[in-house]
This record gives sequence, structure tokens and C-alpha cells, in this order.
Amino acid sequence: MMRRRIVWLPFVLAGCAPVPTLLPQQQPDIEPPYRRIIAERLDTLFSQDAQMRAVSISGVRRIASFVGVEWRVCLRGTANSIAGGSGVRTYAIFINKRNEIVDRRLAEPKDGCDQEHFEPLARA
Repeated sequence: MMRRRIVWLPFVLAGCAPVPTLLPQQQPDIEPPYRRIIAERLDTLFSQDAQMRAVSISGVRRIASFVGVEWRVCLRGTANSIAGGSGVRTYAIFINKRNEIVDRRLAEPKDGCDQEHFEPLARA
């Protein structure tokens, strides 16, 4: 019984020692210039028929995705629908580390846009 304890002792003690990090230190993620990115691409994000107006934007949120770190911005505005009429719609817009818009869709509850604070977006 004593022999088993002695054999395991180095492994137990090794677990208490600091382990040097072999992974390279990651640079902190820099928040993209999201207001400029979206303002410059607003006309291409939505069709001309939508006539997006009274556009407001939320702050940017860092999110983890299957492709790595991305940023999520919520955009709210009045737009025409395909069926006719108009209404306020909220979109989730995703920006990658290269400051490219990689996705845009109607916001879903999981996006958390309902809890965001929105400010007017000046068009470019």
C-alpha cells in the first residue's frame, strides 16, 4: 500500500506546480469601427425596395462563433416589406476580424437585440 502512494506522489505534486504556457499570447481583440463599416455598406445590406430609414444602431458585442471571434451589432429601422406596408425591423449583423460583414439576418431572441440601447446611425 505504501508503494502505491509513493508512485502517485510525483504526479499529485506536479498538478500543484505552475505549468509554463506553450501557447502564444493572444492579442486582445480590437473593437471594429462598426458604425463606419455599417454606414458605408447600408445601401448594399438591404434592397432598394426596402427603403430602410430611421436607422439606429446598438453597441458592438464580441461573440464566439464556429469560425472564431466575431462581433454582433443590432440595427433597427423602418423598412418596406415585400408584401407591402412598412414596419420597424431589427437585424443582427455580424462582422469578422477583418472588418467584413459576414452575415445579416432578422434578429432572433438569442441575439439579445431586445436588451440593447440604440442610437441614430448617420449614413456615410
